[in-house]
Amino acid sequence: MNYFRHLELIALVSYILIIILQRFTAKAQKNSDNDNNQQFKQSQQQYQQSFTNYTLPYQQLQSNNNLSASINQNSTQSSNQNMQQNTKQIGFLFEFLGLVSLWILIGLLTFQYGLSYGYKMISIETANYINGGCVIVGLILQNKLNIGQRRYLKVLFTVIGFSLAILPQILSENICMCVFNVYGYQVGDFFFSSKFTRYYQIQKEKVCPDNHLCHFYATLPETSYDSVFFNIHTGLNITEVGVSLQPFNDHGNLLEETLEITAQIQESIQIEEKGDRNVFVGLYTNLQPNTKYQVKLINKQTQEILKNSTYQTLPSPEQKNIQVKIAFGGDWSREGNGDQLTSKLVQKQPDIIMLGGDVGYDNGFKECYYSWDIFYDSFEQNVFDKLGRIIPLIFAIGNHDAGWNALGQYNTTVNAEHGPLYFTWAPQQFGENKTIPKYSERSSLNYHIIRNTIHFSLDSGYFHTFSGYQNDWMKQTLSSYSDFYKFAIYHVPIYPVCLNPKSKFNKPQTNIDMKNYWVPLFDQYKFVGVFENHVHMFKRTFPLKNNTNTENGTVYFGDGAWGVPTDESCPPDQFTNSTLGGIFEKAHTEKNVDHVWVLNLNENEAIYDAFTQDDSVYFERGYTQTLSNYDMN
Repeated sequence: MNYFRHLELIALVSYILIIILQRFTAKAQKNSDNDNNQQFKQSQQQYQQSFTNYTLPYQQLQSNNNLSASINQNSTQSSNQNMQQNTKQIGFLFEFLGLVSLWILIGLLTFQYGLSYGYKMISIETANYINGGCVIVGLILQNKLNIGQRRYLKVLFTVIGFSLAILPQILSENICMCVFNVYGYQVGDFFFSSKFTRYYQIQKEKVCPDNHLCHFYATLPETSYDSVFFNIHTGLNITEVGVSLQPFNDHGNLLEETLEITAQIQESIQIEEKGDRNVFVGLYTNLQPNTKYQVKLINKQTQEILKNSTYQTLPSPEQKNIQVKIAFGGDWSREGNGDQLTSKLVQKQPDIIMLGGDVGYDNGFKECYYSWDIFYDSFEQNVFDKLGRIIPLIFAIGNHDAGWNALGQYNTTVNAEHGPLYFTWAPQQFGENKTIPKYSERSSLNYHIIRNTIHFSLDSGYFHTFSGYQNDWMKQTLSSYSDFYKFAIYHVPIYPVCLNPKSKFNKPQTNIDMKNYWVPLFDQYKFVGVFENHVHMFKRTFPLKNNTNTENGTVYFGDGAWGVPTDESCPPDQFTNSTLGGIFEKAHTEKNVDHVWVLNLNENEAIYDAFTQDDSVYFERGYTQTLSNYDMN
């Protein structure tokens, strides 16, 4: 937003300078008018005298002299009139420029407020209407101030005025402000696009063509071992989708039993023709733990099979001897090495994929739908389709998922009209009576039972503060699952390996609150591991308790570099190891630190690897924690 503030400052300074010049011009015109009035009075007096006074012969010479002086005076008067006319035209020009600069200033201000979508001030469309109204008022003032007396000036003024009123409506309709995206025009770190620009930039006629499936992915509710959400995006003309599950036996043969549900349509997204789609969610409960199912998606209108794949439920808390593999990281981007890192999951074959925020980088704009399409396309094409298996996703919210709401706690309402798509396209908790949650029920706070472990997805202060509801919810949930081994994933790190204090997304109070509220809970309930992101570096701390190196303390992993461009090293003044007493056992703060973590949970151990895009390079290999050291007994 600093770019707009700079433009606003330029427009404001320009407006002030024009007004000052206009005042000087008006003063010069007034002085010229006074001089002309005096000259007119003198001429009038001389004219009257020429008729009242009798001219004698000896006065003829004097009369000729007076005539000569009169001619000179008339010439001077004509010159002054021309100067006055020029001054008047310059005055009109400054009035014209003043109004135009004022329109531009108002337009930039309203446009900036419209971009601040998370603040819920006004929408882009409303901002444009305000600007258009200001232009119309300016056109009325044109006649009031008698600007553009000459026809060409009036035509020019009107054309510019209506252009300023109409063009923003066309150029900024459905505006999107993304980060790390392939569409749009880059201004600083952001990519701007609108319905107008995307018409030419997105090569597909439609992202979700008629009669086609465009996305199929799974998210998990609280009980991952017997329940799953199947999320389905189709073209608008597919209005009924069936989800059929058929289990395999232990020998890999399909059983006769078939379960089928009809996915519930959540919404018909009609932002623009290229992105319009139907979004369905199918919820299965009471599935068998640790069981492989064949999954079929069926267009119930035509009985056409839209997708044929498999899905594996996770082990139950009682099945402690079954291994579970979790891939985790954050700050995903296709612009860097995101696709390459994601494709390596085929070799790792994880049972779950966790992303700790900054996933779509849509900044809370529903109009940035295509940034989520890019994300889902990558995982579907590079992992799910190659494995022939749908791997469930777990998300924690990041600042670029929350949008401008990340700059302050505004408790934005989640709804179909405004999103954010982080919530509307990925349910992660049961609704009332184990149903699909309504949008108003979807939260940035979630937990998932994975075998005999519980994994918390926490909110780094975007939709919930660290005190109050979030703190109470954590305490209540931890008390209910005290016998489970505990992990957490969230976006902003408590122990960042590198931190830019000047960034608007790095608020010192956030770190203070996390240490005051989260660290005591992590210590009290013996959290095994915590997965942090946001900084785009690599780190693993020593086991920590009460912010110090302690045997069998919580280990903090991070810091989110799943493809985001990491071209800059951490400056020495932002490297935090020296100021935190050497808490990092491993850290990489150089360039190109893209990586993804893999946690292998067996009955007795948690084993961690961190792989990079280079097959020969691992930032971490085989780091091990003994789970029994974290028993609550």
